[in-house]
Amino acid sequence: ERATTAIDDRIAKLQAEIADDPKQTQAFAVLRHLGQQKLAVVKQTVDLAHLGRRDQALELVKTDRGKRYMDSIRASIGEMRNAEKTRLAARDIEWERASTVSLSVIWGGSGLLLFLVVGAALMSSHDFQAQEVERWISKGQAELSVSMQGVETVEGLGERVAAFLGSYVSARIGAVYFAKKPGDLRRVGSYVLPAGAPGAGR
Repeated sequence: ERATTAIDDRIAKLQAEIADDPKQTQAFAVLRHLGQQKLAVVKQTVDLAHLGRRDQALELVKTDRGKRYMDSIRASIGEMRNAEKTRLAARDIEWERASTVSLSVIWGGSGLLLFLVVGAALMSSHDFQAQEVERWISKGQAELSVSMQGVETVEGLGERVAAFLGSYVSARIGAVYFAKKPGDLRRVGSYVLPAGAPGAGR
């Protein structure tokens, strides 16, 4: 009974961990059913042995019902493990893409902000104005970094960056492009730009 309780607790924990994946949840339901069938066979065998009906318990073992359930359980676990590995690999790839975009945006944004600093310094020699511009740029860098936090997809980062910079510099329109490889430029974010406007997609 204690073993059954421990198994139920473990099952509940695993079910909670995969609740966001419909396919894994469905596969887990099949696995849980197989586990219950296996435990039922084990319990029946033990009960027969305790009642002194060892011949019947032995005959039950010889039917290989328990073995068949166990083989099905192993196969089901293997399929779920492979599916989880595939999902994790896909998440790693998307995270790497998002990280690349984040670094590109940060460096590109820093270069743009540096250009603005130099331009502002050339247009005005007034120290106070230059300091105000620097503070404005530093504030923009900090807020841009915060706005990108928690985003894991390239498209999500593109939209966040476009929306922030468009609003921060009071632009009329704006777009963010990402090149996964040379010659493969595509728009991943826009500001006040219709979805069907030229330049969307590749």
